[in-house]
Amino acid sequence: MPTELVAGETISEILTISDYPVEDGWAVSYRFATPTPITQACTGGEAGVWAITLSSAQTLTIPSGRIRFDALATQTVGESVAQVVAVDSGVIVVSASPLLASKWATVLESVDAAIATWGTSDQRSMSIEGMSINYRDISELLKLRAFCVRMVARETGNRKPSIIRARFT
Repeated sequence: MPTELVAGETISEILTISDYPVEDGWAVSYRFATPTPITQACTGGEAGVWAITLSSAQTLTIPSGRIRFDALATQTVGESVAQVVAVDSGVIVVSASPLLASKWATVLESVDAAIATWGTSDQRSMSIEGMSINYRDISELLKLRAFCVRMVARETGNRKPSIIRARFT
């Protein structure tokens, strides 16, 4: 398994787990601990050589951060499960996809628009994707804006804002 991944990239790996060949009734699957868990069965298995593929659509849903994975080998005898063995585990560090826009970026734009019209409008509410938000003063909007900025940073993987300083002499 890769140790690093950009969300939206395809994972395609050939794994040798020789103690668990398909000929002896084994099947191998990987589980990824994401907010919406992903379970993917491996294919092949002849002589313990397994292949796993996760499509770019599957990995695009993975948020940035550390994602734990586990692989389980399950042996079936007849119609019943004989044994289950953990055969692999680890962590993949996922970077945000440049293809995916932050959901919080839209909210941040709406909050910025409300702040920009604060002095000229007596309207003290806004609607974002069908949800109505009422506020009393500018401090509530500024707190909401700070929260949105943190959420955008979390979704895009940009935890610290980059500051470019230049000195001209």
